[in-house]
Amino acid sequence: MYIDPSWLTAFAIIALPVLGFILGARWMNYRHRVGSSQSEAQATPIGSDTLDVLDSVQAQVEELAERQDFAERLLLQRKEKEQRRGQAATTPV
Repeated sequence: MYIDPSWLTAFAIIALPVLGFILGARWMNYRHRVGSSQSEAQATPIGSDTLDVLDSVQAQVEELAERQDFAERLLLQRKEKEQRRGQAATTPV
């Protein structure tokens, strides 16, 4: 039995978009089911223990940000002093 290549090409041209549509529909259905199950899981209230821990972490992050800012200011002051010393040492009298 011999199959004409033009028929095979025509079948592929018709079948591939249909297959793509079917796979896309299945993917959208899957994503919808996963999204709805996640939204149901997120609808549960957060426990007070979790909120306490979150507040503690937030306070620690704020303290670290203040320390970083302070350290950056100290480093900048030190750098400016070194530049002034370097300029004063190289300036001819």
